[in-house]
Amino acid sequence: MLVVFTALSSVLYLTDAVRRGEIHDSANNAVEQEISEFNSFVKDSPTTYTNARQLIEAYLTQELPQGDQILLGVYKGRIIQQSIDKEKLTNLPKEQRDQLLKDMFTGSNSSGITNNMHWARVEITTPGQDKPDYFATVVFTDDLYRNLTTQTQLLTTLGLVVMLIAVIIAWLIANQIINPIRTLRNIANQITDSDLTSRVPVDGEDEIADLAGTFNRMLDRIDTAYKAQRQFVDDAGHELRTPITVIRGHLELLDTATHEQRERSVKLCMDELDRMTRMVNDLLTLAIADADGPSFLHMQPIDLTELTIDIEDKADMVSGGRAKVTEIAEGFVLADAQRITEAILELTRNAVKYTNDDSSIIIGSTNKDGQVGFSVRDFGPGIDSATQEILFHRFNRGEQSPSSDQVPKKGAGLGLSIVKVIAEAHGGHAWVDSTPGLGSTFGITFPATIPPIQSEIIDIYKEY
Repeated sequence: MLVVFTALSSVLYLTDAVRRGEIHDSANNAVEQEISEFNSFVKDSPTTYTNARQLIEAYLTQELPQGDQILLGVYKGRIIQQSIDKEKLTNLPKEQRDQLLKDMFTGSNSSGITNNMHWARVEITTPGQDKPDYFATVVFTDDLYRNLTTQTQLLTTLGLVVMLIAVIIAWLIANQIINPIRTLRNIANQITDSDLTSRVPVDGEDEIADLAGTFNRMLDRIDTAYKAQRQFVDDAGHELRTPITVIRGHLELLDTATHEQRERSVKLCMDELDRMTRMVNDLLTLAIADADGPSFLHMQPIDLTELTIDIEDKADMVSGGRAKVTEIAEGFVLADAQRITEAILELTRNAVKYTNDDSSIIIGSTNKDGQVGFSVRDFGPGIDSATQEILFHRFNRGEQSPSSDQVPKKGAGLGLSIVKVIAEAHGGHAWVDSTPGLGSTFGITFPATIPPIQSEIIDIYKEY
């Protein structure tokens, strides 16, 4: 508003100054023109009139001055005629009138400005006469300046009123904009690490409403992530508490246990420690994936055929010789071979847990339609459709079909979550296709990103 006020003041000041200059120049031009016309009149009739009185009266008779201008003739020290508005001069305050007449007829200057009255005179010399006679013209500018001052004051008042209205409107608009932001700030201040339920009211369809909606959606995501984090921590604590309790119980009995009981307790404790180690490693993998996203991968060109064969060798060890590869992909793609291997071995271990010892596990890889796929098929009890939707959630062990109740459930429910994050980090997804009673097929699919062609430059002169 200070800028607007300064600009308005500058415009009014400049406008007033320009118009005052125009009044000044117009008055000077009128005086100069009148004197020039009188001189021309005298030049055209040098012998027509016998004295200055006749000359002045003749000119004043034919000349019609403007409303703010008077023409004077002075003959032998007396004003002989005043044209048009004869009261213009006599109505002046005596002090101003005397000063004007003194400046015009007794001073050395032939033109000047006295109290905003622009004047000029012409001496008329008559032979045998000691003092000259005069013709003079006066242009009054006081009325013009007063009108200009009134107009400037009116414009100033109008400008101030407009600016005041603008200030009020700006204040109302600013409040309309700031109030939702204040609400946003207050909601943000109310949010704590234990309460993320507050939301900003969304009113209207403007940018502020969009901001409020975006803020609410951000809170929804934070709330979801916070709940998932708490659930994750609670589940992790619960899963770790079980092996710790088992180990503690067996260690407390070592003092009174027999040799065979000690060996059995040590073996059991080692198994539980191995399970804890695997769980911690799985949690670390998930934490790294959550923090770094796709950057936790080490992408490099890999040969799908070689990778599939390597996976077959390792899966054969994991499954006790039950894993078989029936389909092998060909080609080179950008991927993290170690993470892909980790995901397929996890699916293999999962298949081993839920199938009989004499049941085969089928592994395959494909590369078609711009997509790379790895799959692990088992012939276990299968999984119902409702359970398939939550299989890849963390700490979810899934529910096998009723026919598999005799199959024990092992692990912490993190393996399939790791498979999922590895697939998503490659830009793909993990999936399951299962029919109760017929078995399940787990797999990952991701885009077949072709590695750039690298040319090897050989220096043929190096050996010479």
